[in-house]
Amino acid sequence: MYKKKLNKITELLKNHLKRDKLIEFLKKFYSKYQAEFIILFGSSAKGYFNYRSDIDLLIVSDSIEGDYFEKLRKMYDISSDGIDFFVYNIDKFDEMVKEFHPITLEALYNGILLYDKGMGKKYKKRVKKLLENDTIRRSKNSWTINN
Repeated sequence: MYKKKLNKITELLKNHLKRDKLIEFLKKFYSKYQAEFIILFGSSAKGYFNYRSDIDLLIVSDSIEGDYFEKLRKMYDISSDGIDFFVYNIDKFDEMVKEFHPITLEALYNGILLYDKGMGKKYKKRVKKLLENDTIRRSKNSWTINN
């Protein structure tokens, strides 16, 4: 299944200078870990990247052991420069969405699901509904929680 996703990523980021780094990372990731979903977000997902742009990945997985910093270390161990990671287990990610954490909102709002077992799409719909209900509001550079 992940090979289809890698083909999609290749096409999606065809002009991105760090596309090959992302694909290489994902191959290594899938050989060691499993994810509920992976979201590409930031300038790479929005399409306005340049030679200085990094790749921002939000990874939700219960298969990566350790605290937050240990999880990050494991991701950097299998990647090269130019990729920034935000790695959470399912419970922590759910808590962050409920608390309207800006990273989760931004990734779910503007991000592209690179891999999803189904949960990522549900979270993206949840954020869309929060926006439609005016529970949260998106401005150019920030999020506002409405009471």
